[in-house]
Amino acid sequence: MRAIPCEKVEANGRVLTVSLRLDPIGPVIDATNGVLSLTPGAGTATGVGLQVLHLSGGPWMLSQNQLLNTVLGPGTTSLNIPMSARYLQTASTITPGTANAVATYTIIYQ
Repeated sequence: MRAIPCEKVEANGRVLTVSLRLDPIGPVIDATNGVLSLTPGAGTATGVGLQVLHLSGGPWMLSQNQLLNTVLGPGTTSLNIPMSARYLQTASTITPGTANAVATYTIIYQ
């Protein structure tokens, strides 16, 4: 994720910690390992899921607040959250098709 707008941090010197929560829209294959099921529909691939990863390459746990190694200081107006995703085989057989997944993200700063 890049350049997520956030409310401007007040210039009173307060520093805020930042957490991110990803909540899947639909069933989850493996919440601990960050694996989302594909959005169902005609022509959807089978035997594959979408895994969300931290910058370090580790899995992003779903439906839990994940503390980021980021703080917001005075004057901050945007936030970069380095993360990636990859397709992950979830069954012995894969059939081709569309492979999309959806999640809602919530940014928590305190």
